Amino acid sequence: MWGRRSAPRCRLSPVGQRRASDRPLPRPCRTVLGSPSDEDMAFVKSTRARDFMAKQAGKPKQKWSDVCKKANPLALDLLDKMLQFNPAKRITVDEALKHPYLATLHCADDEPVHGSRFDFS
Repeated sequence: MWGRRSAPRCRLSPVGQRRASDRPLPRPCRTVLGSPSDEDMAFVKSTRARDFMAKQAGKPKQKWSDVCKKANPLALDLLDKMLQFNPAKRITVDEALKHPYLATLHCADDEPVHGSRFDFS
């Protein structure tokens, strides 16, 4: 059973409970990812979000291997590729499914692809 101090720090909220912009990234994620570059901030349109991130400036990115010392290096590589601040720099779903960490789970013949992009608007 999880004790209060040993419980995972990053919890997922039920879908639709809050918008992502209602709260910052959990502290462990902000600490590891460090401060985004000006280039990475270019896609952020919200003045409020930009002001918040400006206050976080100067924090260096940490290595996942320093934070999660016992984790599989391939898992950490995939995690790093998924958790990029700039969405344009994140790994795609197709790339993630082909990542060596997921090699035992990936079966191209059993992964249907929808014919068009999903419209989030």
